[in-house]
Amino acid sequence: MRITNLKIGLRLALGFGILLILTMIVGITAIIEMQNLASDTTKIHRHSSAVGNAVRDIRADIIAMHRSMKDVALSKDLGQITMAAAIVEQYEQNVYKSFELVSQRFLGEKSDVKIAHQAFVDWKKIREEVIHLMEKGEKDKAAEITKKKGAKHVEEMVTKIQVMIDFANNQANLFFDKTQHNSHWGISMMIILLTVSLIMSVIIAVIITFSIITPLTQIVEKIRNVAKGDLSQEGEIYRNDEIGELARSIYSMTATLANVVIQTNRIAEGDYKADIAPRSKKDQLGIALQKMTTKLRHISIENQNQNWLKTGQTDLNTAMRGDLDIITLTRKIITYVATYLKVQVGTLYLYDEKDKKLRLAASYAFQHRKKINNIFNLGEGLVGQAALEQQIISIT
Repeated sequence: MRITNLKIGLRLALGFGILLILTMIVGITAIIEMQNLASDTTKIHRHSSAVGNAVRDIRADIIAMHRSMKDVALSKDLGQITMAAAIVEQYEQNVYKSFELVSQRFLGEKSDVKIAHQAFVDWKKIREEVIHLMEKGEKDKAAEITKKKGAKHVEEMVTKIQVMIDFANNQANLFFDKTQHNSHWGISMMIILLTVSLIMSVIIAVIITFSIITPLTQIVEKIRNVAKGDLSQEGEIYRNDEIGELARSIYSMTATLANVVIQTNRIAEGDYKADIAPRSKKDQLGIALQKMTTKLRHISIENQNQNWLKTGQTDLNTAMRGDLDIITLTRKIITYVATYLKVQVGTLYLYDEKDKKLRLAASYAFQHRKKINNIFNLGEGLVGQAALEQQIISIT
């Protein structure tokens, strides 16, 4: 099916439909990529950040416990032993809480967590033995166990915990690399989709515009030729849309005018029976000629207005094309509109959803003055009232 056989409304609907589909594809792709980035960020937080910090806390608390156990071995009385042992128990509770979090979120081998946890549990027997010896007054034995057996066990625990720390760091790097890859891929996809959307938009706009402007130009040229007296039927437009209907109407009108010319020539030759000058209200031929002339004039003016409007819309769309920021875009819009309408001064206000105000975004030949406000509320002044009513306010 040729595009010229489609109604203009359907043509525009198809064009906007395609653009809407492309926009939805870009939007859905953006949402998916944002969800992927959010998922990667959550993984980084839940594992790399939370687990890494928890494992480091375990190592720090174990070292602090070992230091406190040295304080137990160096205690001079039962009160100092009790105080140092209480500090050890406090650190111990913190370690168990950290192990609980690590057990839930650790993505590596769970056996590594269990081995480190079991080593920490086994350390309790050594600590209790040291405290028991200190309470019995056997300080030398307690110190010996702390320095040798206890220190060796702590060193082994730290080694096991370092395995988990290394895994958490590696996972952090992997998650970061994956996030970077997804981010770059998402940006590339968005650029490709936006480029395709832009190209498709331009192609669709050009096709629809030329499918309307080209035949309209031919019709306008035909009308001008008729106005000059050329009533030939050359270059007919064969279309099934509104423009085709308009063209057929014009050709029919031209044929009628040709018949009138024939009758006029007959009058010039002396056939006064075909006089086209209206002689009374019942003179159908004269009245038909007058109506036809009026209709031609009306159609010509209407087409000129349509061409003027469509030309302005097309040129405005051309001026708005490209990746423009809001300041450049508004300046181009108001400059083109003011120039095209041949007005002396022009201003363009944008509505700010946050503070519900109209702000001056761009102007044409407008001089800023201290007493003139550039910000309006809805309903304030002519600018605010026009925006509130969404109607043109004309001042004469």
